[in-house]
Amino acid sequence: MVTLRKVDASNLWDIVRLEVREDQRDFVTNARDSILECWAITASGEWAAPFGIYDGDTPVGFVMFTYEKSPGPDSPPVAAGNYDISHFYIDRRYQHKGYGKAALLLSIDYLRTFPCDKADFIWIAWHPDNAAAAHLYESVGFRATDMRNYHEIVSVMPL
Repeated sequence: MVTLRKVDASNLWDIVRLEVREDQRDFVTNARDSILECWAITASGEWAAPFGIYDGDTPVGFVMFTYEKSPGPDSPPVAAGNYDISHFYIDRRYQHKGYGKAALLLSIDYLRTFPCDKADFIWIAWHPDNAAAAHLYESVGFRATDMRNYHEIVSVMPL
């Protein structure tokens, strides 16, 4: 059974050891760097939360959520007061087994509980060359927009 578990001292090192395939490394940020980013976001007064994706007791992936009350100048317009699935991946050993879709649906369910504050949308950004991500996000209800988060395409789902 796929579950999400907050990253803490008990699972940190298992999560940072997860990695994607070599050909996917330009598409995602590793968990170590994401968790450092999470710390910096939280230290600046914004909200961020890192989670391990698990199948039973086995860590199979990583996801991080953010909520920007005061988005930066380079953030897409949808960032203000909405949830971002800012980092999401399944470890190379566990891909193509249904974990991605199951974890994405769990992530959406979690964000619908408004863990930080009310919001109208969830957004996720993806590299234009990452067709697998585009297909996965569309399959659960995200729709691509003309917004960009740096060079990445922003897809949005209403809450």
